[in-house]
Amino acid sequence: MPQLIERGLCLTCVHARRVATRRGSVFLMCQAAEDDQRLRQYPQLPVRECHAFREERPTETPAADPR
Repeated sequence: MPQLIERGLCLTCVHARRVATRRGSVFLMCQAAEDDQRLRQYPQLPVRECHAFREERPTETPAADPR
């Protein structure tokens, strides 16, 4: 069973992308690092502070029609 690691801000950031290797390793890539040289492409986790952090908003599902 894979070990769950604390990911800090990356867990809910819109810039974080999950990258899995063929050997089963999983990494979080920061897509904001492509445009901002101050950021690491593969940051050491957990990230607790980040100037580029943007919280991902959950997709809302429409409420069921009460008819």
